[in-house]
Amino acid sequence: MIVIFGGAYQGKLEYAKKTYGLTDQDLFFCREDTDRVDFSRKAICYLDSFIYAMISRGEDPFEYLKKHAELLSDKIIICNDLSCGIVPTDPLMRRFREENGRILSYLCQNAGHVIRIFCSLPLTMKC
Repeated sequence: MIVIFGGAYQGKLEYAKKTYGLTDQDLFFCREDTDRVDFSRKAICYLDSFIYAMISRGEDPFEYLKKHAELLSDKIIICNDLSCGIVPTDPLMRRFREENGRILSYLCQNAGHVIRIFCSLPLTMKC
């Protein structure tokens, strides 16, 4: 598994496409209404949107991803990092931020490669 994370609009998707030769057919885009991940694609983009969708429906995204851990093992995961900035006062948004951090930690611990993107510059965290 390869995890690529960083702030919004920092160039994560462009980096993944260029570095790993991904085409549009290789990409699965999570949305705020996504109810399951298409594990047949090479890359899962915007995992944070899937996390938000599950939390909004009262589901547990961490358990879902742990249950499908074997299917994630050969994927490229692209996710926004929400750990910086002001902690939200809204309980749903606070839970979203916490779950996103917990899931990113889990994925990064289990990934073979972890890259943080900042201003379109890659920083290899784990290889």
